[in-house]
Amino acid sequence: MRNSVSGYGGLKAIARKPDGGFCFIRVRSLLAVWMLFKRGGVTLYDVRAYLACFEMQARRCELEADRLPRFTEEELISLLSSGSKSKARHSIQRLMNAGLLLWGRNSVDTDTTKAESKLAESDDWLDAILQVKNNRRNIPVPRRILRYIIKTQSPTLVGTVFGILIRCLYYKKGRCISGGRCKASLIADVFQLNCRNVKRERKRLTEIGWLIACESNQHLLNRWGLALIVNLHWQNSKQNAEVPPLEAKNDTKVPPPIINYELSYKRNNNQKLHRRSGVQNRTGVDAEPSLTNIRLKDLRKPERLERLFRRAVAEGIVPLSESSRLAWFSAAEHALQVGRQNPPGLFVVIYRQKLWHHITQDEEDRARAKLKKLDFGEDSFLPGEIREFVPDCRKLAA
Repeated sequence: MRNSVSGYGGLKAIARKPDGGFCFIRVRSLLAVWMLFKRGGVTLYDVRAYLACFEMQARRCELEADRLPRFTEEELISLLSSGSKSKARHSIQRLMNAGLLLWGRNSVDTDTTKAESKLAESDDWLDAILQVKNNRRNIPVPRRILRYIIKTQSPTLVGTVFGILIRCLYYKKGRCISGGRCKASLIADVFQLNCRNVKRERKRLTEIGWLIACESNQHLLNRWGLALIVNLHWQNSKQNAEVPPLEAKNDTKVPPPIINYELSYKRNNNQKLHRRSGVQNRTGVDAEPSLTNIRLKDLRKPERLERLFRRAVAEGIVPLSESSRLAWFSAAEHALQVGRQNPPGLFVVIYRQKLWHHITQDEEDRARAKLKKLDFGEDSFLPGEIREFVPDCRKLAA
């Protein structure tokens, strides 16, 4: 079944499977391995090795039931086109220690549940999950692009491919559906990359034919990003695609000044955002908290939450009293605990509709502890907690 472009404004390609086959990779698995790479827990070589394990599993998908598969470091090195047996063994060990991989002679498990549980409380993980919608699905990653990126040493190329796969490739009713809009700034925010470097790699993927960029007006470009279709019949041959760069010496350098930098493919010179587009200004990351744009860090930091409370009092939303202040902080604790996709939105609903009765006693105790530390600089202990006795060394010395 060949590609058929139809629907969604003409931005869709449908096929039973991409040429060369595909393998399912969870969205959260891609985010988990990338977050650990950015933290320094694993290296880029480890990320490539983790992706290569999916290709090794796909090669054995039609193995007879009476035969046991065998996984070796030599096959892993041949897929990566770099490294030694010792380096591959150390890479596998780091992936296992990070909770990303279980490696055995006859089986390889790429489940990242353990790594995700370790990252569950980190701010960068929560921010990435909130920005990536439908993050529990599986992506039908084409094996040809998978073999392409595991040979590179450019982290920007790997992160750009991850972002495009998450935004533009789906599997529904037994078919691969390609098509969507993807902003380079969104990929840069989620994967902590430079926006102009992401545009550079996106242009390279367009030139080799893996991506098909569609025409769009400037308003849609500013609001939702470039319309892209992943070419499900892409041929990674020497005639139309070069091998990705093996050295990454220039990849981490500061990008050139924007006056000398070529704009991305099919973009206009007018990059000014429309006032009603709804796109947040990235220069206002550390701006003062606002009731019209409550963010996740406003609920986590007591100082910012206190400023929001004073703004609400000034506008007459809540009365100025200690009970209202405690209810305000308790509502933030409830939103952080219960809200999964949009905690700030849940917090707004609570204080606008006066749904204070949903707050539990534990959430109120945590709010009271934060208020005590904010007002007096003292740590408060919740009911049932045991306070460790720390002897005063000065008194003992006397």
